[in-house]
Amino acid sequence: MKVFSKRKNGRERAVYFFGCRILSYRTRPVSHSCVAHGKGNRLPASVPKSLEVTVWGDDNVLECAEDMIFAGRIRIGTRDCPVRNCRVVIGAGTTAEACDILLLESGSEVLIGEDSLISEGVRIWCSDTHALLSSETGEVTNRGRRIVIGRHCWLGLGASVLKNVELPEGTVVGMHAVVAGERELAPKCALAGNPARVVKENVVWDRRRPEECPQ
Repeated sequence: MKVFSKRKNGRERAVYFFGCRILSYRTRPVSHSCVAHGKGNRLPASVPKSLEVTVWGDDNVLECAEDMIFAGRIRIGTRDCPVRNCRVVIGAGTTAEACDILLLESGSEVLIGEDSLISEGVRIWCSDTHALLSSETGEVTNRGRRIVIGRHCWLGLGASVLKNVELPEGTVVGMHAVVAGERELAPKCALAGNPARVVKENVVWDRRRPEECPQ
């Protein structure tokens, strides 16, 4: 018999010591928010309870497939940085755990393809939080336009995908990798490191555990 053990029944939780209950409590129900501050914003009629959506600005769009499973938050603009005409699209069959999506520039978009897997702690930031200017002309050099994550991509634990990145179909991004910059990538490759580089080519990932796959 375990010295300490835990049991749960719905929202009920209990802790046992040598089989005797010493503590019981109830967890709070999971809540979500989907709030738009502005005019002409189009958000889904319902979002998963595990997803927090906040929009500041006008004419922004969020499109979510009905069968996606998505946890985390989506921020389109902020109180001090409202935006216009931004778009976030999440494809059918995509799953995510504690993902953070951020857009801070008008007209930018994040497009996530079907059947993608986004692990815990992934950041998909389509914008930098401060401007980077040319010392000679004063021109902004770090504008964010879009992020495209192709169909059936897998983003590993804690990975970051930054502005203007396009991941082709079947891309695998390793744990804590940082994918940044505009460049050509071949489909079905694996990226790792900071900055991320191609470490494997012609790979096809599967939602099964390795030991569940045939030898």
